[in-house]
Amino acid sequence: QAEQDNLTKLKDSYQETLATLSYDLGIVYNPNIQLKPLDVKLDPVPTVDADTLLGKSYQIQSLGNSLNKAREDEEKAITDNSFQDQANKATTAIAEQQVAQGKITYAKAIQSNLQDMDTAYKAVQTAQREAQDTTVDGVNMQIRYNAGVVTKYDLQKYQYQVDATQAKAELTGLQYYVQKAKVDAMSKGYIANSSGG
Repeated sequence: QAEQDNLTKLKDSYQETLATLSYDLGIVYNPNIQLKPLDVKLDPVPTVDADTLLGKSYQIQSLGNSLNKAREDEEKAITDNSFQDQANKATTAIAEQQVAQGKITYAKAIQSNLQDMDTAYKAVQTAQREAQDTTVDGVNMQIRYNAGVVTKYDLQKYQYQVDATQAKAELTGLQYYVQKAKVDAMSKGYIANSSGG
C-alpha cells in the first residue's frame, strides 16, 4: 500500500510540475500531453550581478519610463492651477515610489529564482544518484531471483522502487529545466516572479 501511495504522490507531483511548465511556457495545460525526455545539461547556478539584471529588465525599464513621463509632464505643465501642480508632483512621487518598490521586488525575485535553481540542481543530482543506485541494486536483485534467493514478489516490489526513482529523476530534471529557463530569461530582460515549482 505504501508503494501505491508513493506512486500516487509521484503522479500528482508530475501533473503539478506539468501544469507549472505549461503556465510558464504560455500553453494550455493538458494532463495527457506526451513529453519527450529532455536532454538537460546540468549547470550550477551562475553568478549574476543583480543591479545589471535589474537595469536590463523589461519590468524596471517600464517603471522607469513611467517615471520619466511623469517628470516630463510635471516640467511641461504650465498652469496657474495649484491643484494641477500638486497632482503632477504626486504623480511623480508615486512613480518614484513604484520604481523603488519595483527594484526591491525584482531584486527579491532574482534571488528567489537563483535559489530555486540551486535547489532544483541539487535535487536532480540526488535523484540521479538514487536512480543509478537502485538500478544497480535492481540488477543484483534480478541475479538473486535467478539464483532462487529472493521471491518474485520481492523482485517486483524492488522493480517498483527502481521505476519510482527513475520517475523521480525525470521529474526533478523537469523542475530544474523550468528553474534554469527562469534564470536564463533574467539575462534577456525578463524577471519571473518565483512560483516555487
